[in-house]
Amino acid sequence: MIEAVALTQVGDPARWFALNAVYAASVWGLYAYDFKVVRRHAADFQSPGERALLADITRDQYANLRWLMPAAVMFQAGAWWLIDAQPQIMLVQGWHLAAIALSFLFSVNYLVDGMRLLRVRQHWIVERHAQERAED
Repeated sequence: MIEAVALTQVGDPARWFALNAVYAASVWGLYAYDFKVVRRHAADFQSPGERALLADITRDQYANLRWLMPAAVMFQAGAWWLIDAQPQIMLVQGWHLAAIALSFLFSVNYLVDGMRLLRVRQHWIVERHAQERAED
């Protein structure tokens, strides 16, 4: 919902970055919750493939919680602050476009990395699904 509202503010860079900072903070919170859920179910991962999947998920979640999401919040909030504090430089001289381009590149990188993770995890996910079906 926050991201949808942010998209309505594309014409106002300060509001767009402010809402994206709020969105990034909410995603950070979702990562924290998801990390707790994954750890709570760690005992369910028994086979070597399941353990490898759990290790990969845990490593990725930890990196997102520790580095990626804090960086996203700081970047979006920093761009918002710069636009508010230096409108002449950021808006009139067009430097907000550099911040928008960086935001876009980070987003594309995040999506590409997500696809890479799914390719790496595909075998483990299929193995886990087969294991669960065999247990039923």
